[in-house]
Amino acid sequence: MREVLKITNLSKSYGRIKAVRQLSLTVFQGQVLGLLGPNGSGKTTTLSMILDVVKAEEGEYKWFGGIPATVARKRIGTLLEKPNFYPYLSALKNLEITCMIKGKGKENIEEVLKQVGLYQRRNSNVKGFSTGMKQRLAIAAALVSDPEVLILDEPTNGLDPNGIADMRNLIRAIASKGKTILLASHLLDEVEKVCTDVAVMKNGKLLEIRSLTKHEGGSLRVIELAGGEDSDLRSVLREMKEIRIVQSSNSMWVVETKVTAQEINRMFAEQGIYLTHLRERRKTLEEEFLELTNQ
Repeated sequence: MREVLKITNLSKSYGRIKAVRQLSLTVFQGQVLGLLGPNGSGKTTTLSMILDVVKAEEGEYKWFGGIPATVARKRIGTLLEKPNFYPYLSALKNLEITCMIKGKGKENIEEVLKQVGLYQRRNSNVKGFSTGMKQRLAIAAALVSDPEVLILDEPTNGLDPNGIADMRNLIRAIASKGKTILLASHLLDEVEKVCTDVAVMKNGKLLEIRSLTKHEGGSLRVIELAGGEDSDLRSVLREMKEIRIVQSSNSMWVVETKVTAQEINRMFAEQGIYLTHLRERRKTLEEEFLELTNQ
C-alpha cells in the first residue's frame, strides 16, 4: 500500500501543556483512519500541524513521500473548524468562491452538490440552512477540488441524531470512491462505523493503532455469565486465577480469560454452581478504548 502521510515524533506544547507528545503514525492510500480520543487528547492539534496551521516543535511529517507542502495541500481537502459561508449567497455561489480561492475550475460543483445531497438546494441562500446542511456544504467545499485525501475534524459536531446518521453515510460513500480519509472524533460509535483503522490518543500520546476490519479483541476471550446466588458467583470468580473480572451489572458478569466457555462451565459445576447464562463474544471497541485510556 502506498504511503500518503508519514508522521515521525511530532510534538507540540502550549505553555506547560504538552498537546502532542512524540506522535508517530502512517496513513496509507484508501485508509479511513480515525483519531479517537477524549477532548484535549491532541487530535485537533495533530491535524493542525500536518496542515501547517500550527507549527510543530519537534518531529516531522511527509505528505505523498515528501513533496513540497504547497503542492501537497492542493491534493488535500479539509474540514477543520465550524464551517463559515457567505449567508446571503447560495450554496452554488459559495462553492464558486471556494473554487476561485483554490484556483480550481467549477466543473465539479454540481457533482459534489449531488454527492452531499444538496443539489436540490443549490440555489438556496445558506442563511436558511440547518447545521447539518452547512456541514454537508463544508464537505462539498472540501471535495470540490477532487482531493486525494480528506481531513475531517469532528464532522458530526452539533448535529442531531438524524444529521449524525446522514454524515456517517456520506463519509462511507466518499470512502467507497477510494478517497483516503483522516477523521478526528471523540465518539466511539462514529469511528467504529465509518473507519477501517483507529489510532487511540490520550493526553497527546498515541496509545495504540488498530485495524477495525480485523477487529477481534485480541487473544483473550470475553465471556458473559450468570447463575446461582450472586454472592456465590462472585466468590468463585475471585478465586479463579484464570479469569479477570471486567464488570458486573444486574447479576450479569463479564470476564476475560484464555480458557473456553465450556471449561468455565465445568469449573463452576465443580463448585456446585450451574450457570443460567454463558456466552462468548468479542471485546467491543468501547471496552478496549476504556481499558487503554484508563491505564
